[in-house]
Amino acid sequence: MNKPDKHITPDQDFDKLTKEFFSRVQISYKKSKEEIWSELESKLSPETVTKHSWIFRHRVSLAIAASLFVMLGIIGVMRFYTTTINNPAGNHLLATLPDGSTVELNASSSLSFNPFWWRFARTVHFEGEGFFKVQKGDKFTVVSRLASTQVLGTSFNIYARDGQYQVTCHTGKVKVISKNKDEGILSPGYEAKLSLDGKVVIYKSHDMKSSISWIDNKFIFTAVPLKRVFEEIERQYNVKITIPEKLNYSYTGYFTKDKSVDSVMGLVCKPFGLSFVPKSDGRFVVITNKDAM
Repeated sequence: MNKPDKHITPDQDFDKLTKEFFSRVQISYKKSKEEIWSELESKLSPETVTKHSWIFRHRVSLAIAASLFVMLGIIGVMRFYTTTINNPAGNHLLATLPDGSTVELNASSSLSFNPFWWRFARTVHFEGEGFFKVQKGDKFTVVSRLASTQVLGTSFNIYARDGQYQVTCHTGKVKVISKNKDEGILSPGYEAKLSLDGKVVIYKSHDMKSSISWIDNKFIFTAVPLKRVFEEIERQYNVKITIPEKLNYSYTGYFTKDKSVDSVMGLVCKPFGLSFVPKSDGRFVVITNKDAM
């Protein structure tokens, strides 16, 4: 005896809404497709339509929220992911930025930038000393603790150390903006320094080459506090120098890094009647003739 074909009846395990639907639907196969769809739509209760419509809207809302969450995450990574370059003492380093701009970093200098956000904002955070060659394009900003420098495409040197900020413009134009919003624009051959009250002071450079002589390992000083000269020796040779308190001398001269640190120390100390004692831990202790007695 043949078994009857399987078929679906409303008595099978369907949810309540499906059972209600089947209990109201009787399809006549003699009707046209359009008439059948019209009859089906008329049989659907408002509650069924409302519930399925709510489920659809809820799923769409969840999909939109998930997409926005992913998008915000991607934007967050692009905006805040940071590349940092720290150049240690005793070293010079050439850093290349995403647009091909370059920064020659002097010893003990650092910079950071957001590589994935670069096309939206060419901004570099910088401390130390560096020579920038900027590719033409949108505004390029170098932000330091005391001030910021803005350009479009140019070359310039920045010295930002120990409460001092100095910019020398070599090509193009440079705008220097202090923290108190004072500002000035530099043309080639001009320099800017910050005064003690945060004003931008612009003046004609007497020797443009000396501002970037450090790139060629030549360090030129004109009436510079002797303390700053010893600090430069520390950076270039990666040593520590202890100096007497109240060493209020100004130094004019230069040294080149092809000489040993002992030779440079002797060169700088001799004009002031100073001596130095090398220590076993790599330090140098500067003493006066009075101290040596």
